[in-house]
Amino acid sequence: MPRCRIIALTGALAAVAAGAAQGQTSSAGPVTVAPLVGYMKWDKGAALDDSPFAGLSATYQLAGGFAFGAFVEGGRPTTLGRYFPAALFKTGSSTQLFVVSQRVTVLNFGGRAQYGFNLGGANAYLGAGLGRYTVFPDAQQENGVATFSGLSYEVGAGVGISLGEGSGLRFDVRNVRFTKYTRANLNPVNAAAQNTLFPDVQDFPLNVPRPECSTEACSMSNWRLGVSFVFYPQRAAR
Repeated sequence: MPRCRIIALTGALAAVAAGAAQGQTSSAGPVTVAPLVGYMKWDKGAALDDSPFAGLSATYQLAGGFAFGAFVEGGRPTTLGRYFPAALFKTGSSTQLFVVSQRVTVLNFGGRAQYGFNLGGANAYLGAGLGRYTVFPDAQQENGVATFSGLSYEVGAGVGISLGEGSGLRFDVRNVRFTKYTRANLNPVNAAAQNTLFPDVQDFPLNVPRPECSTEACSMSNWRLGVSFVFYPQRAAR
């Protein structure tokens, strides 16, 4: 789904949420806990298939609409095998080429600051975060856990509706940047098994987006769309 469609969909969700919340008041309590389910659209250079994402965040509300908190999010996307040299297999007089994928684990965690305000009876906010991401390739395919990580930062916006005194729903979209992302670390094909006999067949790496990222670290611009169930412990305990 193109980025413009993600932004348009988020805007539509925000409009629906604002309409549903007309006449309601849903000021947040001092502390909020919010499990999240969502969807990550990876940068075209990341060599990852778009995938579900899940997470958990906790924030502390300050005066004037400001809040600070921490988050952890993660997913299990599959790599796109065509981004890497094909594996070459010889059986008798025949030679076969295969692209190889693997399922990896991506974790992103850190801190966030946000500013909230009322929008037609709904709770809206703008936020930014700073953290660190870690990618865990498949241990069996990599002959060990060859993780790599780097700095991450994000900006985003969201809108929430109240479900009662102690809970609510929040819809948000975030642009999540991964810095110094090393795509080559996701290559599951051993160097001895890589296709070197028929380079013109695959035309690697010129046949994939952002070919420069096959040999050097790049910054990846990812889009995360999410829905959170927001829980206010102090208000629920009343």
